[in-house]
Amino acid sequence: MKKRIVCMMVLCLLVAGAGCLPDEIEMHNFTKQVVLLSDKVDAYQAEMGEVVNLLEADNILSKEIVEKIDKTNEEIDRIQPKITEVAIAIRDAEYVSGDDAGNIIKGAKAGTAATASWNPYAAPMLLGLNLLEGVLLLILRRKKNRETKKRNADKVGREKTLREIATVDEGKLTAAAVKSLMFNNIGEARKGI
Repeated sequence: MKKRIVCMMVLCLLVAGAGCLPDEIEMHNFTKQVVLLSDKVDAYQAEMGEVVNLLEADNILSKEIVEKIDKTNEEIDRIQPKITEVAIAIRDAEYVSGDDAGNIIKGAKAGTAATASWNPYAAPMLLGLNLLEGVLLLILRRKKNRETKKRNADKVGREKTLREIATVDEGKLTAAAVKSLMFNNIGEARKGI
């Protein structure tokens, strides 16, 4: 029963935050949605408590069922602050504009770190997220290096084309010939990449 409640609360949290991009305004809205959801759960619990009391007074519900409902409410009350704490940690994480994959990892790390006091799997999860972030950084660095090499090769090819054009008689130069020459020179410069 406890696992179901935890799963339902986490599912509600995920549904409330579905489609959120980690920019500052939307993250604040995400946290507000979590708090509103928590308030709605509180209101639902209060209404359900009244119904349970009425049904218990009329001897429609047995004491065992009432005890199960009370335990469920206690579990919800125990988990609600934790979910809010995680939502606030996700909101307050430092995000970088334009880095969606990195921002998702940063939000996950912030949320996982917020669970460290009560989640025995937080440390291995943080380790995995740190490794994932490291791999992502390596991939991005490699991509950036490749793009830099490509730009440098393009520059070398254009410079070579300009040097070759300077030695050719103006009457023999055509736009198609220059384009072809530049294409060949840039292609030759890129071969080393």
